Amino acid sequence: MTHPLHRPLLSDLLRVIGIGLTQEYEGLKLSLLALEVYADGCILTILLQRDQPIQEHDDGDIHRRIPILGQVAVTITDDCSGEYTGTMGERGSSSGPGFWKGRGQFICMPTLDPAARELHIEIPTVTWQYMEETGQEDIRKVPGETIYGPWSFTVQLPAANT
Repeated sequence: MTHPLHRPLLSDLLRVIGIGLTQEYEGLKLSLLALEVYADGCILTILLQRDQPIQEHDDGDIHRRIPILGQVAVTITDDCSGEYTGTMGERGSSSGPGFWKGRGQFICMPTLDPAARELHIEIPTVTWQYMEETGQEDIRKVPGETIYGPWSFTVQLPAANT
C-alpha cells in the first residue's frame, strides 16, 4: 500500500512502546529506544554512540571535527504484512573528547496496525556531516561519512488496548 508523501500531524498519542534494543556494527552502537504510536503515524527514537578520535592532519595541525547526525535509513515492517515509510524528523548530536552521540526520530506512516505483534526494523546506513574547527576559531563543513550496516532488530509488541 502506498501512502501520500506528507508528514502526519502526530497530535493524538495512542501509546508508547519501550524498546531498549542495542546493536554495534563497525564501531557504531545503535539503540532503538521507543516507538510512539499516534492515530496517524509513529515516531521511532534512535540513539547512536561512537568513539570519535581527534583528527590529526598531515601538516601536524590538530583540528576538532564535530559530527552532526545526517540521515538514518530505516525500513519497518510488521508480522501482518504492514510496511511503514517515512523520513528523519528531529535530530541532534553532541560530542566530547573521544566520544560522539546522536539522537534522532524517524517519523513514519501509517499508524501501527493494532493486530501486529512483531516489528522488523532494518537500518542499512547511517550518515553524518562534520563541522571542523580550524586554528582561526572558524568552523567549516567537511565531507560527511556513511557507515553501512545493517543493524537488524525484531521487536515484540505488547497487545494494543482495545
